[in-house]
Amino acid sequence: MKLPELVAPQFTITLPVDGREITYRPFLVKEEKILLIALESDDASDASKAVYQILSNCIETEDIDLNDIPPADVEYLFINVRAKSVGEVVELKFKHMDDKNKKGQECSHIQDVELNLSEVNVIFPKEKHDGKITLSENVGIKLKYPTLTVILDIEGDAKDVNNVFKVLNQCIDVIWDGDQVVSANECTEDELDAFIGGLTRQQFDRITEFFESIPRLKHTIKYICEECEQEETITLEGIQDFFV
Repeated sequence: MKLPELVAPQFTITLPVDGREITYRPFLVKEEKILLIALESDDASDASKAVYQILSNCIETEDIDLNDIPPADVEYLFINVRAKSVGEVVELKFKHMDDKNKKGQECSHIQDVELNLSEVNVIFPKEKHDGKITLSENVGIKLKYPTLTVILDIEGDAKDVNNVFKVLNQCIDVIWDGDQVVSANECTEDELDAFIGGLTRQQFDRITEFFESIPRLKHTIKYICEECEQEETITLEGIQDFFV
C-alpha cells in the first residue's frame, strides 16, 4: 500500500537586507530532528550547520543559494521558519549572575521569559554603507557582507588573527588602483593576504568599521525578576541567542 503524501503549507517573506522574496515551508519532523541533535551540542558550528541544512530543505524558491545571502537575512529567515513550524512564542530562561539588586542583595534566580519571534527584526546601522572604502588617494576596496559559509569556515576565536585574515580575504569584492579595477576572484589567497598585511592600522580600522556596523538580528527583552523585583534588560543578538 502506498502511503499518502502530506503537503506542507507555504509562506512568503521578504529578506530585510537582500530584498528578495522567499517562499518557504515549515520544517517537518525530519528537520526538527536535525535541530534537536544540534541543540544537544554546545558547538556553535553544529548549530549553524543545522540552520543551513534546515533552510536548504525548507526554501521552496528556486535558485536560492544561502551563500549569497547576508547572515542577518539567514538568521531572520530561520527565526520565521521556526515560528511557522513550532509557534511564534518561545520560552527562554534567564539567570541573574549573582549581581547586587536594588536592595543590595545577591540574586541568582532563574526565570522563564516569553519571547515572541514575530517581534524579532534585523537592526540596520544608522548610516547606510555600500562597502566602498578609500585607503589612499588612488587605492580603495569594495567589501561584501560575510556569508554563512564564511562564518562556518571560521573555527575557534573570531578575534584570532588567522580568522580575521580569513574573513577579510573572502569578503573583499574588488580592489581599485586609480582606473584599474581588479576582482578579488582574480587574486590568489596569498596575494590577498599580502595586500591585507600591507595595510596601516588606520586603513585596517576603516575596514573593521564596515563589519562592526553590518545589519544584525537583534532584540531586547526587559523583565522583572520574580525573586528580587529587579528590572533586567537582556539583548539577544545572532542565531545562537535565538536558537530555541
